[in-house]
This record gives sequence, structure tokens and C-alpha cells, in this order.
Amino acid sequence: TTPPLSSLWAVGDWILFNVSDGNFYFYDGTIWKKLFDTITQAQGLSGLGIGTTSDSLNRFSVKTNGALFSSMGSGEGGSGDLRFTINRESSSKTASQLYQTNWSGRAETGLMGDDNWRLKLSANGANWSDALVGYSATGSIRIDKLLSGRSQAANSGRFESDFDGTTNSAAVFTDTSTAASALAINFRKAGSTVGSIRLSSTGTNYLTTSDYRLKTNVTDLNHALTRLKKLKPRRFSFRSDPELEIDGFLAHEVQDVIPEAVFGLKDSVDEERRIIPQTIDSTRLIPLLVAAVLELTARVEALEEQHP
Repeated sequence: TTPPLSSLWAVGDWILFNVSDGNFYFYDGTIWKKLFDTITQAQGLSGLGIGTTSDSLNRFSVKTNGALFSSMGSGEGGSGDLRFTINRESSSKTASQLYQTNWSGRAETGLMGDDNWRLKLSANGANWSDALVGYSATGSIRIDKLLSGRSQAANSGRFESDFDGTTNSAAVFTDTSTAASALAINFRKAGSTVGSIRLSSTGTNYLTTSDYRLKTNVTDLNHALTRLKKLKPRRFSFRSDPELEIDGFLAHEVQDVIPEAVFGLKDSVDEERRIIPQTIDSTRLIPLLVAAVLELTARVEALEEQHP
């Protein structure tokens, strides 16, 4: 038993602890009731531990295998909504949720040091990187590395996609407007557009910047036939598909004639001696081909004048 607590209870002067069920009881003048069944508010607590002990930093501490939060319905006097509010003192402070493994951080979400929402990840609890940033001022989202169909990065690109080409596509761009054409992808360099991919009802256009206002030292392309004769069209198979023969060029041979059409160095390899292949932009051959045709046309027209 305890001393009288008439200052707390208007009816009944005793509180008892039942060792058999672990509950406190009080007498209301008629029957004994469980003390905590009648408590509807607990205000101004300096700490609360459920299944564990709170401390000066973690004033509310819970040790459990599950927790449930449910909204109060309109029939219970509530709105039916449920919202968690995590408030901080200022933008330089932190309002976040930290996820740990054996007390070592692995992921954190929230506002950390500024007004932008972040998802941060760590493999060891010490070194962290931004996986996702939402900018409050613009509403934009930044993702520094996006993987689709894979769990680990295999290349240095910002977007990687593994896909089964027999059943789906790596990426799909659909224009739902009624416009004659639409910009699907825009490529920019140093703040300016340098190319794009446009969609129309009849096909796809692959475009590169060619505005005269961006060019200087413009001259006619002369001696095109002389240069064209240096190209060596070949017929070959790729090692990955030796049964398929195709027409084309060897990159290093084209590089000697039209260097701007080829990217990469001949016989280049990485640190593990894997091939870094040269590539060709075939569109760079078109000006030389057109100039050669014009030279041939001029010669034909000259012969026709001599021998009408």
C-alpha cells in the first residue's frame, strides 16, 4: 500500500500495486480500477521509455518489434488524416530520419543543413553521399546515379540500364501532343544546345548544331575526290557475330582522312588491357561525299559541252 493520495483523487485514498498482474489499482469509492486505464493525458514528462530507458538526448525511447500509428476517424472526432511533423530550429539544423545497422548509419532522409530534402546513403556510417536531392526553391529533383535493372554500377555513366530486348525497352519516349514534331532529347554543352532528337508522325530526326552564326573561317570544300579516294570501304564481320558480313570502314583508316569523324585512339586499352574501341560518326563523311559528287558533276557537264 501507499500513503493517502487524496490530493490526486477526489474519491478513494489508496493506490495498490498487484504483483500478480503488474498493474496499479485505485479505489474510486465503489470498486478498484486499473490506474492507467483512467489516465487520458500525460503532460510535461521529462522522459519516457517503453521497453527501454530514455536519456537526456533520446527523451522518448522505444524498444519493440513493431509500432502502429493510425489516424483518428471522423466518427471519433478526428479528421481521418495522419501526418508526422518533424520540426527543427533553423535551416542550418537537422530534421531527419536515420536508419542504422548495429548502430551504424546506412541511410538518412530529411532536411540536413539547408532547406533541401535529401536521401543520403553510407556503406560504413562514416562516408555519406547524396543519392537523391529535392530542391525546395525550384521543386526539381537531382539523382547523381540512376541504375535500371541492375544493383551496382558497371560504368562511369550517370544512367545505366540492363534490359531484356526481347520483352521490353531500355527507355521509351512518347509524345502525347498533337504537335507536328516534339523534342524528345536535348543535348547541351557549356550551357548551349549542341544536338537533339526530335519525334514526328513519320519518323525520328537526329540533329546536330549547324547554325551559320556559330561558325567562322567558312570556305569551300575542295579536292574532295582526292581525299575520297583515300578512304577504304571494307567488308567484314564483327567478332561477336562472325556469320554476319557488313559493309563499312575501319576507324583508324578513316581517321587518317577525316579525323573529325573518328573518336578514340588506335589500339587503346584500359588498365585491365580491355579494348577501348574507336567509334565513327558516319554523318561526318557526308560533306566530303557531296563535294565529290559536285566535282564529278562539273566534270560531266564540261564533257557534255565539249561533246554535245
